[in-house]
Amino acid sequence: MASGDGTSDGEDTTAGIDDTSGDDNADGGSDGETTDASSDDSSDDSSASDEDSPYTCGNGILEPDEVCDDGEENGSYSHCAQDCRGLASHCGDAVVDPEEVCDNGRNTNTYGGGCNPSCQSLAPYCGDAQRYYLESCDDGNDEINDGCNPDCSTPGETLWSQTWNSIDDAPAAISAWPAGIEWMPNGEAQLVVTELDQQETIWNLRIDPATGDVLSADQFSPSGTDHYRANDVARLGDALVIVGRRSDTADNPAVQTSVILYTAPDGNLHTTVSQPQETPWDRVVADPASGAIGVMHVTDSDTLVIRQYDGAAQLFETTSAGALNAEDYAIAYNNGQLRMAGFLQVGAGALGVLSWAADGSTQYDGFWGEPESYDNMLPRTLIPLSGGGTLAVGGYTFGGVSRAFVVAFADDASGPVWSVYETDGNSSSLDACETPLGNIIVLGTVGVTRLRKLTSTGLEIWSRVIGDGVTDRTTLTCDDAGGALLTGVVDNHVWFGRTAP
Repeated sequence: MASGDGTSDGEDTTAGIDDTSGDDNADGGSDGETTDASSDDSSDDSSASDEDSPYTCGNGILEPDEVCDDGEENGSYSHCAQDCRGLASHCGDAVVDPEEVCDNGRNTNTYGGGCNPSCQSLAPYCGDAQRYYLESCDDGNDEINDGCNPDCSTPGETLWSQTWNSIDDAPAAISAWPAGIEWMPNGEAQLVVTELDQQETIWNLRIDPATGDVLSADQFSPSGTDHYRANDVARLGDALVIVGRRSDTADNPAVQTSVILYTAPDGNLHTTVSQPQETPWDRVVADPASGAIGVMHVTDSDTLVIRQYDGAAQLFETTSAGALNAEDYAIAYNNGQLRMAGFLQVGAGALGVLSWAADGSTQYDGFWGEPESYDNMLPRTLIPLSGGGTLAVGGYTFGGVSRAFVVAFADDASGPVWSVYETDGNSSSLDACETPLGNIIVLGTVGVTRLRKLTSTGLEIWSRVIGDGVTDRTTLTCDDAGGALLTGVVDNHVWFGRTAP
């Protein structure tokens, strides 16, 4: 064709040529295919090829120096790039393009934030209103107390559970028991255990809150043949306070010493206070504001002893004769005051509440009893409430049948703000904790071990049976997600687990 022979700018060679020739020239000017191969100008006009390359990007032919060539579709989504050196925008480049719903670069359809291989939909995730096999429920919202938690767990379900015993050949009797479990500021849990082997020893276990795996197990190393037993534990800052006993032999109360142990943040145990006395401390609480601790025990002569310490220094001591078992009394700090709830032999038996200042002066004392048919109000746990007041949980008898109670007391001696009583027989409340949102989780028994979650005014949110066979030495603490960490004894081993909010 005439236009193919031209080597000038092409304007003169196209003058007077018919439409068909003009179309040929238009095609040649756009991609240089009809231009003489020896023309330097035509070579320079190639928009997507290297200057020295003999090949042409955009002709739809994969040539030796190209990665790809999709012709006119070069540069469009999921095709070749304009320069034929790689791909244009496509699924898998970790960029969410207008044609895509998602693209994380891997797109393996991984649960919980992944993308499917086509980039056209998200992988299954909590909140998509479709129950995946890893989920207990999925209602598609972040509402709480609606039967499905925002993390797609059902309220109160056991997320994981573990057992632990450092003794390989555990004897028939209980070979280890837990003193308590605490949620730590670093997001871990710490569990204090007494190993009841030939020489009793105390272990502090650091627990992974996500799986329940034991991260480390630190043993308190006794000297010589001494035996150490832990009875209770409380958190103070990023450390633990543990109370119990040290004795020359496992069961010789005549030669024992009551001890208070502190843990370092790394879990190691250190003795702080050691005092000869006939019975060890049974309860310990800590005041996070002042750093003081309160301890309590009932002596063999039925005397209730309560002391407050600042480190190793004793601040005050108060005693009360005619006490019953130590488990029938509970202590807690409330607004810097050490408070006790316990059984008072007034009439058929009422729940007494007393409070002391740091110097040991009595701030108030009083007793409170329900109808006369409610006998022996015995508290097991007393905790401070973030909204004010304290909460006592325990058991009472009604018509000769044991039942559980939960009572919230005001900050003064005016009595209870609200109370909840079990109607089921043979039940008791053993422990309680308050969640970050102000709800209350109560651990108790009603033939089996059970958890109940209550609102800040005592209304039940949910109730669940937990820990198959866990019925001895059960205790709990609330985690920062609104669930609970629990521990107890099952089949002679220490059991511990975590529940959903």
